[in-house]
Amino acid sequence: MTDTTEETAAPEVADGVVVTGAAGGIGSAVVGALAGRGRRVLAMGRDSERLAAIAEAHPGVRPVPADLRRPESLADAVTGIAGLDALVHCAGVAPVASVAASTVELWRETLTVNLAAAAACGPALLESPPAHGQRSGGVRARLSRGGSAPAGRARA
Repeated sequence: MTDTTEETAAPEVADGVVVTGAAGGIGSAVVGALAGRGRRVLAMGRDSERLAAIAEAHPGVRPVPADLRRPESLADAVTGIAGLDALVHCAGVAPVASVAASTVELWRETLTVNLAAAAACGPALLESPPAHGQRSGGVRARLSRGGSAPAGRARA
């Protein structure tokens, strides 16, 4: 994965959908499905090379490099976005570690990406000017089941 270090302003889009975590498996599948239905998609993620490849494969997809672990990255990424219909939040991490091997940093990154970024994206993107002068659409999040089911070798 290539982490982005330089920030770029997002393009304006009419009747569009923002997909976070677009460089990952689930996110890229969502981008492909939406693009296949003719939707304009802003594909947001950390891996700028993967985003470029996804955009090249799907007409109507624009890559938006952003690291949702950093609030300023989200603010920069949403600058100039107008006319959104929906946000599909697919960004997430799922580290596998025993309790003994877990660190505060591992917990912090997991909570930041899986919880705080999801909470920050909706309001940030809903501040964009709506399509056709009226607000419609919605926010969908593909969130972790980690709070309801143990993963791997996790046990207390």
